Amino acid sequence: MIDDGLTGSRIREHRRRAGMNQSELAQMVGISAPYLSLIEHNRRRIGGKCLNAIARALAVDVAALAEGAKASVTVSLLEAAANARHFEAEIDSMTEFVGRFPGWAQILATSRRRLLELEQMVEIFSDRIRHDPQLGSALHEVLSVVTSIRSTSAILVQQSDLDPVWVSRFHRNLNEDSLRLAASAKSLVDYLEQSQADRESLTLPVDEMENFLTSRQYHFSELEQESCTEQDVIDGYGEWKSETARKLVKGYLEQYRADARVIPLAAMLEALQHFGLDPAALSERFAVSMQVMFRRLVAMPETALGTSIGLLVCDASGSILSYKPVEGFAVSRYGSSCPIWPIYAAFSRPHQPLKRVVRQMGSRAECFTCYAVAYSHVPLNYSADPVYRSSMLIVPHEFLSNDKAMEVGTTCLVCPLTDCKARR
Repeated sequence: MIDDGLTGSRIREHRRRAGMNQSELAQMVGISAPYLSLIEHNRRRIGGKCLNAIARALAVDVAALAEGAKASVTVSLLEAAANARHFEAEIDSMTEFVGRFPGWAQILATSRRRLLELEQMVEIFSDRIRHDPQLGSALHEVLSVVTSIRSTSAILVQQSDLDPVWVSRFHRNLNEDSLRLAASAKSLVDYLEQSQADRESLTLPVDEMENFLTSRQYHFSELEQESCTEQDVIDGYGEWKSETARKLVKGYLEQYRADARVIPLAAMLEALQHFGLDPAALSERFAVSMQVMFRRLVAMPETALGTSIGLLVCDASGSILSYKPVEGFAVSRYGSSCPIWPIYAAFSRPHQPLKRVVRQMGSRAECFTCYAVAYSHVPLNYSADPVYRSSMLIVPHEFLSNDKAMEVGTTCLVCPLTDCKARR
């Protein structure tokens, strides 16, 4: 808990500056107005998650509400405690600990931030190995040679009565493998030291498309108003590295315009005010499928949703076909993802939407509400099997103590859930 006797007073001050009453703020955060009143009068301690939610609702930094110079350290330690699966920290003593041992507290907070950075680096590097053939081949060559050297050395050490002829052959093999290792290591280093321009030239068309969509935050106001064509949007972006990327983007924008015609922006914004971010209710309101509503939701301005949301689409093989990222939810773009994600569970019940609160484990261990549905990608007929795809909408979820979240990972290679039955 965070409690210096003034946190509630600062919350009240910022709420009044924002022109909000207690009921409005309490509804945004998901607590009752009487409880918020107790917090503001410093009669109740406030947990780190609740404080983060209030800070977001008031559009201020958590440090502005917490303990001044000690706020960032305290919040970092609280998040670390919340993400510790096998240990229970003495949360009630957190303020005292930070006050009495500021140096140790700073060391722990700094170590946690470094751990988050290293975890992200591992995920990026693991993903790159999977989709970068040249890097994967170079690493495989190095590992193969090292294994060969280790095997040969073991034979020489363990077998003391080898024939001199065989000893000579093994020595020759060690020499040749050592030369191979040196050449392979040099090749790998040269590749890793390539210029950024050389690496960008290896960008895949799907990456180029996603870079373009990210630059526009997946929203195209000109297509909403039908003031220009899809080709005009493409030509206005600048120079494309590949014609394939242009074709992929054109197909995406054509689908975007078709969705916008079925669900006009003004009507969608009005429905969001009435139903909130509820894909099922919104789908029923416009009489469209869930996957269409998923696409339409990620095309909305973030100001209309109040949060950033993500979207995953995969085929029946589990391969990720498209991905709109959302902060905190890690996706192995080119490798195999966590097999217990709701997007894969949806294949077991086609056309039946499901909703799950998931907690992606790791140093962050953040929570998300995931909506998933599997559907036939091509029209159904009697002479051909259906071709299924699955979509998953990913919405940040403010985890509360009474919530039950399903623990998931990113990919088995870097997943901390060692007791997972689905682990590969």
